[in-house]
Amino acid sequence: MKAIWILLVLLGLSVSAAMAQDGPLYAGIGGGIDVPTQNWQSAYKLGGGGKAFLGYNLDSSWAIQLDIDNYYFAGTASSGNFNDTELRILPEFKFSIPANDSLKLYVLVGTGIDCEFVTGGSLTAWDVDGGLGVETSIGSRLSLFLEGKWNLIVANGANGGTSTGQDIPLVLGLRAGL
Repeated sequence: MKAIWILLVLLGLSVSAAMAQDGPLYAGIGGGIDVPTQNWQSAYKLGGGGKAFLGYNLDSSWAIQLDIDNYYFAGTASSGNFNDTELRILPEFKFSIPANDSLKLYVLVGTGIDCEFVTGGSLTAWDVDGGLGVETSIGSRLSLFLEGKWNLIVANGANGGTSTGQDIPLVLGLRAGL
């Protein structure tokens, strides 16, 4: 029993040491689903895709990162088949709060562009996002993360107005300190 306790303590120390070794640059990749919530084509129920990102730690709590998100939606409505490939380029601020030596909670806030390649055309819109995530160290400079974000897409609408859409991507992935 004492050997197991010592092993757990050493494992905890190695995890916290790995978190402390993280340099200023990091990158990551993840996959997940995107849930349309408001003002989307009714044929789209769920999208699949993911994200890649590159970031820079300003200090132990604050970072800036560039997210490249890509999701694909497809569906059938009474007027036919539809598909939509969403490409989002989002500069973001990240604020991390350590929960313990190996677990961080974080908040993301950003704004960028949303490029949609839909059946019959394409459009570019402004996107504002915010999100919450949790990250845990799984090795030297390597972490597992789970996050959910909320996107507000603001596009040009009919008669010179604007049209908004909302969705919630959920992503599981890996982050590596560089």
